[in-house]
Amino acid sequence: MSNLDSNDFDSSHSFDTKNISIHTLLVDFPDTSERSGRIFGNTHHNTPVRIRFKIIDTANNDKDVSEQYKNRIHLYDVSANHAIADGSALSGTVSESLIAARGPNAFTLSLYGKSSASSATLASGELTEMMLYVRTRQNVTSMRDVEIGAYVALNNEATPDGEMVSSGDKKSVYIELLPPINYADPGQWSGEEGSVTYLTPEGGMDLNGVDASTVTFCRRHFSLQHAMLKDNSPIKLSVQGAMVQGGGTRTMRISPPGLNGRMVLLATSDINDMSNSGKRQARAAGWVAPQADLALTIQPYIQSTQGNNLSVRNAIPFYTANSSVNKNSPVLTLLQAEMLIRDENFLVQNAITHNTGTIHLSDNIGHIQAVQITCDTVTGKPRIIGKG
Repeated sequence: MSNLDSNDFDSSHSFDTKNISIHTLLVDFPDTSERSGRIFGNTHHNTPVRIRFKIIDTANNDKDVSEQYKNRIHLYDVSANHAIADGSALSGTVSESLIAARGPNAFTLSLYGKSSASSATLASGELTEMMLYVRTRQNVTSMRDVEIGAYVALNNEATPDGEMVSSGDKKSVYIELLPPINYADPGQWSGEEGSVTYLTPEGGMDLNGVDASTVTFCRRHFSLQHAMLKDNSPIKLSVQGAMVQGGGTRTMRISPPGLNGRMVLLATSDINDMSNSGKRQARAAGWVAPQADLALTIQPYIQSTQGNNLSVRNAIPFYTANSSVNKNSPVLTLLQAEMLIRDENFLVQNAITHNTGTIHLSDNIGHIQAVQITCDTVTGKPRIIGKG
């Protein structure tokens, strides 16, 4: 038990150390019995570290005075023996790797190497508790572990005194610092095609001589998932907008085109190709990255070299607003609208393809990145190909 004393609890003044003792000083995580946590080193992701302590006044029947000393307790990097800056005025060299805050934010998320039981908590009132939220000061380039303990800074010193540090079986925790997630790495993504829904335009189509039996219109649903978001990971993605590379489309008219400047159209394709049986056909498609709270309609208009343009009279409901789609989601959802015309006499005028686009992504641990996606003009399948 280390001795302290104070006549003034203001952090700008020194302590007198005659009658105050550190009874207990422990470090752990608030929601697990694990002793090792993880942080993605992107300067935003942070994890809570709990400090539990009891400070007594030995001259006053061992009165618990822990609350009065709360602003003197800090975390420190054990190997460097430097304080982790947390907004308090500390004198000396602080950790170059880590920084802490006294409260959570939007990027606070506890991550551990494996699932574990909740921590056993001492009886209410036995220890005073405080939380610090630890993150990296700069982007991490390689994985490494940091041991974190707690200490009492009697005179606001950034170098812990050997007698004023946490001790016992909960003297410290380890935090594994990981490089930021690279969402632009194609090898980390997998995808699957979901439902295919055939659409019948309400009000019909203007076919201009095209046989109706040769025209099909459908919506395809695709899901892409990053490896770090699998296996019930608490990391979630949100789409912040999309953009076609090379321009928009004449054919797949999306309405509204976006929300608050964030567009949804990702890629377009107007082509003449061959069916599996070797017959000529025309195909027009558009891909969108839907935003959770934005319902979409679509109204195709396809120009023909023969002048018999094909159009849908009324806009078709294409996507119903859904708060779980592309907003704090474990998967990236993309939709394709395709109109296929199996009429050998119908040729798309000025056939052109812009089947590569950019999606802006964010997640709940502070990553904000743009990825490039290409969409197959025949199968419709999208895939990540690199940085946007």
